[in-house]
Amino acid sequence: DELNEEGIDEGIRMWARGVDTNQFNPDFRDMEWRRSIGYDDTDKVVTFVSRLVWEKNLQTFVDTVQKLKETHDNIRAMVVGDGPAKKELEHMLPDAHFTGFITGDALSRAYASSDVFLFPSETETFGNVTLEAMSSGLPCVVADATGSRSLVESGVNGFLAPPRDTNAFAECVSDITENEKLTKDMSKAARQKALAYSWENVNGKLLENYQEA
Repeated sequence: DELNEEGIDEGIRMWARGVDTNQFNPDFRDMEWRRSIGYDDTDKVVTFVSRLVWEKNLQTFVDTVQKLKETHDNIRAMVVGDGPAKKELEHMLPDAHFTGFITGDALSRAYASSDVFLFPSETETFGNVTLEAMSSGLPCVVADATGSRSLVESGVNGFLAPPRDTNAFAECVSDITENEKLTKDMSKAARQKALAYSWENVNGKLLENYQEA
C-alpha cells in the first residue's frame, strides 16, 4: 500500500510467509492428552500461542477468558509459550493449562487439541501463529489489525474483533463454541485457507515471479 501511494504500482509481487501443513495438521488432535492435563471431552479449549509479553495484548486474552467463564462452565484456557509475563498470567488464570515453550509434535498436538484460537495481538506483521492454528483446523478469533486481517475472513474461518474490545472477543468465541456446525465449517475453511500457504505453493509462486521478472 505504501509503495502504491508513492506511485509504484506495477511489477509488484508478494512473497508470502508459509506454513508446514503436514506438521500443523488436525490429525494431531489427541483426546487422551487433553484428558491427561485435566480437560473434559465437553470442554471448549481456548488457546493462545506466543511469547508471553504484555505487548501481545495478553490482558485482553485474560479478560476475555474470565468473561466467558462467567456464562460458560465448559470454557478452559490453554497458554502455549514462555516469557516474562508467564508468572503473572498463571496467577491471573489459575485454571488454565500452561505448556511452557514447546516445539515439534508437542506444539502441533497443543494446537490441534484446542477448539478455538484466540489471538488479540494487534502488532503482528503477518501472524505465523494464526496461520499455524488455521492449518491445525482451528477457528480463529483475532484482532482486526494488520497481519491477522490478511488471514482471517470474518464469519468464514473465524472472526475479526476490534482490538482490545473484550466484549466483542467474548461474543465471537461464544458464537463458535455454542454452534457445532459453525465450528466444523470454520475448521474446514481455516484448514483450506492454510493449504494455500503451504511452502510448496508459496515458493512455487516465488519461482514463477522470478521467471516472470
